[in-house]
Amino acid sequence: MVFMTAQRKSSIQKPVDPEIYASIREAIEPLSDVPVYRQIEALMEEAIESGALPAGVRLPPERLLMDLVGVSRSTLRSALSGLIARGYLSATQGRGNFVQGPRRKKDLRFLALEKFRADHWQISPVHYDWLSAAAKTSGVQLHYHYTPTNEELFRILSNPPPGYDGLILFRTLPEWSEALCALTDEELQRFPIPIAVIGRPLNRPPLNAVTYDYFEATRQATHLLLAEGHREVGL
Repeated sequence: MVFMTAQRKSSIQKPVDPEIYASIREAIEPLSDVPVYRQIEALMEEAIESGALPAGVRLPPERLLMDLVGVSRSTLRSALSGLIARGYLSATQGRGNFVQGPRRKKDLRFLALEKFRADHWQISPVHYDWLSAAAKTSGVQLHYHYTPTNEELFRILSNPPPGYDGLILFRTLPEWSEALCALTDEELQRFPIPIAVIGRPLNRPPLNAVTYDYFEATRQATHLLLAEGHREVGL
């Protein structure tokens, strides 16, 4: 009884402007390649995420909601089923569908593989600052994994620890770059999560590489200076 009373209060305290459903109806594109039920699902998800359909609200009865949105029963049920399966709505038999509220965004977690040099303690690891700043700006968690050998590298690439969304190889050593470039496309496709190679020119699919190609940048700058009439260029 306490649970049912709480649901009833929520639906009374948070009335929804019918114009929300009218706006969903107007946004539907019947000629789109996207099925209408998928469009409704996406539009209602957007309304829930934005707070236009706040948590605790009970949706109108099926017949009324069909009229408000302007679709058939089967189309509406398909859209609502998708939202229920993804946790945006909950269905209570005999009472209807209730908004669960925005889903908590999953915190992305990346694992940076690192092969520390023997003289690592003597150098300033400024790239850690770069990675940490990028992770903070992007709102992701970044962890490091000591990877001393090529065998350990490929073990992690093939079977990464659970809970990570991607792997980062930052300014990889030559032996890592050579080993990655030697892989076939089929071998690369077997890796279960994305791999970002940063700071090394690995110009081949399906590797995602962000590179600082100093040689190419220097060549382009030199050509530009020569085109401008300079004849003495110091590098």
